[in-house]
Amino acid sequence: MPGEHTHAYPPSEWTHDDLVAAFEDEPRAFPVPTYGEADTWAAIREDRLTMPVVEKVLDDAETIREEGYRHLTASEFLSVHRTGQPGNYDNNAPVVNLGTLTLAECFEREGRYLDAILDHAWGICDMATWFGAYHLNNDRNEWLNNEGLPHEVDPEDNPIDLSVARFTHHLAEVDYILGDRLHPALRERIRETVDRRAFTPFLANDDHWWLTPETNNWNAVCNGGVLNAALYLEDDTDRLASIVKKGVDSLRHYLSSFDRDGCTSEGIGYWNFGVRKYTELAAALETRTNGEYSLFSVPVLEEMARYPLRIELSPYRYVAFADSGEDANFCPYVLCRIGEEFGLDQLSARGRQLLAEEQPAGNLLQTVRDLAWCRDAPAEEPQWDRPETTFFRGWQWWVSRVDGTDPDSPVVAAKGGHNQEAHNHNDCGSFMFHYRGESLLTDPGGPSYFQGYFGDERYEHIRARSLGHSVPYVNGCEQGSTKYVSESRYEDESGPFAAEVLDRSETPASDTIALDLAGSYPADAGLDSLRREFELDREAGRLTLEDRATFADDAPGREFVSVLVSEFPMDPEDGRLVVTGESGRAVVDPPAGTDIEVEFLETDRADLYRARLTPPVESDAGSDADVVSRLVITPEPR
Repeated sequence: MPGEHTHAYPPSEWTHDDLVAAFEDEPRAFPVPTYGEADTWAAIREDRLTMPVVEKVLDDAETIREEGYRHLTASEFLSVHRTGQPGNYDNNAPVVNLGTLTLAECFEREGRYLDAILDHAWGICDMATWFGAYHLNNDRNEWLNNEGLPHEVDPEDNPIDLSVARFTHHLAEVDYILGDRLHPALRERIRETVDRRAFTPFLANDDHWWLTPETNNWNAVCNGGVLNAALYLEDDTDRLASIVKKGVDSLRHYLSSFDRDGCTSEGIGYWNFGVRKYTELAAALETRTNGEYSLFSVPVLEEMARYPLRIELSPYRYVAFADSGEDANFCPYVLCRIGEEFGLDQLSARGRQLLAEEQPAGNLLQTVRDLAWCRDAPAEEPQWDRPETTFFRGWQWWVSRVDGTDPDSPVVAAKGGHNQEAHNHNDCGSFMFHYRGESLLTDPGGPSYFQGYFGDERYEHIRARSLGHSVPYVNGCEQGSTKYVSESRYEDESGPFAAEVLDRSETPASDTIALDLAGSYPADAGLDSLRREFELDREAGRLTLEDRATFADDAPGREFVSVLVSEFPMDPEDGRLVVTGESGRAVVDPPAGTDIEVEFLETDRADLYRARLTPPVESDAGSDADVVSRLVITPEPR
């Protein structure tokens, strides 16, 4: 069963003493401009690519300055504990506002924003906790939780979560960029607060859950935030080397959550989150050590960089397994930087294109890198060219295209895997059928997060349970679940529940993959075997999906239902199922005599249509299977 993957990791050979020597060298360079580099800020402000972002930063900063710093209230924090919903609690806003003010001061250079920067940075240091309210209320952090409100603990006992990492890095970068423009008391306060909430507990404790396997994007995000801040703020080179060495040794576990082909089971949204933090750190460490120490040296990173290209179904639409959605809010600078590092012009050009089209102006860490790193990327994206077949061997993702040079041609994505993956859904055997820029049959991706989703209510939600996916429903049984503990940890009860790859073939005319899904279902389903085979016929441009179910002698029945899910309307028509999108449609031809029912499901994101197709038992005369369901899915233009 896929789990942690082993990769060559050259940074494991770095020693504490070697790092100390590297950190003692001058100058201390970093890949973001400081306030003193006036020519750089002027060039960014005058560049046609970045000018719209600069104008938005200046407009937003003026509003923030006029409104002033707003302290979050205890009752707003407590509302998360009371209701399970975020309500008015948003601890990210002060950090975003601080970054906007910092950038505005670098562009305007008149000192008008310095008091507002002081208020925001001081207010952030004053917060009772930097924890996101959901994470404070998580069972893992009960000892911090005083009936829904945080309480102080000794610095060594402070936990580190995503928000702590984000606040730490932001404060350190504001200090680095503005330097002596900041009030000296604020610079001292930033160092004291970051040390107490991040550096001290990072060095003191080895039981932060994300430090060791099995981990996920948290590893890159938390290590990245702490290590980046240390590179900026920590003057004791011996202590700095200890922080960096510990974080670098831990980061191999993040990379081990990717298979050898660069796939993460978390999907494209969390690829962006984790890889962007890894990239920020790699760039900072490389420049701080004059290129002597590079996290870009890990071989699997090049495969990870190709991942967005391999799973892009059509422009800006991606495979949506796990909690990721079909769209990806990429940070432009990540695509530009890793595209440049590995010679992937399609990736670099996409990053520049995103900056030009969306003109993002988010937090400081993103915006300053978008502005500084994207200007030299290729101005035009190369012609569409994606591999016709991709198979990620570790996580068992399969992507097959009719024509890799035509973004409108049919594409199929399917997965095997298991039901204990990071940001898991019960979705072994799930698939997507994409045509003309639309997923006519889809994987729904994750919901809008709520507190219960990261706990016992996860598999009650339609987007995480197997009945929310295009997978079989057998003798009244959905696929099996194990108890959700955290984003990458589960407690075995009757699992694990996993698929097995049986066969796979590639020819110019067609691609096939066959999975055994029986192990994905509980014993009550009564399955001996369940072979699910996908065949994409390139010449005909259609997909054949065949399920062959064999039941045990003591199985409670022979009920087998093929479930198909779409965000587009589904209608039975003359024994067929027709899925109608905006640009195309998919016609599904089931075995003769198949009963077809369609349901409409309201969800907290896009609503879903779910079709249940029940073939007749022994529908394939002469077959050794008890039930055979063969669905032929043909795309048609509208």
